[in-house]
Amino acid sequence: MSESGYRIRVAVRDDCPQILNLVQELLTEIKLATSLVMTAAQLAEDGFPRHGPPAFTCHVAEPRDAPGQLVGICLHYVTYSAHVGRTAYLEDLYVVPAYRGHRLGARLMAALADWARSHRCSRINFTLPDGNAMVRRFYWQLGAVDLTADGWHLHRITGDALSRLGDLYRPEGDEL
Repeated sequence: MSESGYRIRVAVRDDCPQILNLVQELLTEIKLATSLVMTAAQLAEDGFPRHGPPAFTCHVAEPRDAPGQLVGICLHYVTYSAHVGRTAYLEDLYVVPAYRGHRLGARLMAALADWARSHRCSRINFTLPDGNAMVRRFYWQLGAVDLTADGWHLHRITGDALSRLGDLYRPEGDEL
């Protein structure tokens, strides 16, 4: 199928079970399959809440001859930097292996870049696992720069450490 045989669109609530399945495929591919704790219901509530802003936006790819059959996702959200303002953060980009080679990854990234501009984001940030030169080359061809060489390192606080740290906070004047 040619590049034009696919449609890129913004996800809707009903896409959440398929989005979660594609996230699971991605995690399996990068050998993190056991790390998925999200449910389709939670994904739907976070991305399409009844009240308040969504926690993320997701662009999806589907064959024009099979609308609703998702073959790629680009899940992202806005973060903020006090020195450059809004930043789009790419959480997950995945194209089902059988559908690779049709530029769907590049088209999903182009949709993200267009979305980022329209939401006043000055850049797109993301992290990549070590060891996949082909993936790094893909992003490099899109204009990405690896900041690891510039001395930036990703850190994370999660689980018990997050709970312990949160327990230390007591707003001034608040009674428990």
